[in-house]
Amino acid sequence: MSDDQKRSLISQTLITQIEGFIQRNGRDHDAFVVGVTADIEAAFAKHGVNPDKHVHFTVNALTDERAENVTDFFKKKGCTIGEQAQSGIVYCYRRAFNTNP
Repeated sequence: MSDDQKRSLISQTLITQIEGFIQRNGRDHDAFVVGVTADIEAAFAKHGVNPDKHVHFTVNALTDERAENVTDFFKKKGCTIGEQAQSGIVYCYRRAFNTNP
């Protein structure tokens, strides 16, 4: 069974949403960070992301397993992987000169 067949419909929907965000904002996966956090404000602060200025996207995957499936998919696509907390909130942002990374 392939990875795509194992992935749940919900995981695939989340991947499709994040992939759409990346496609609309430059298409270069290596310019994006994808991570998982319990506290999106703290994660953005840690990365230096200002939600008012930086291109970003968040989605609640609801489960750790789903969040891990999503980050694994984007790691294979070339995205930088950010925080990997035990929670279901997946974030994605386009790196900028003042973000870390």
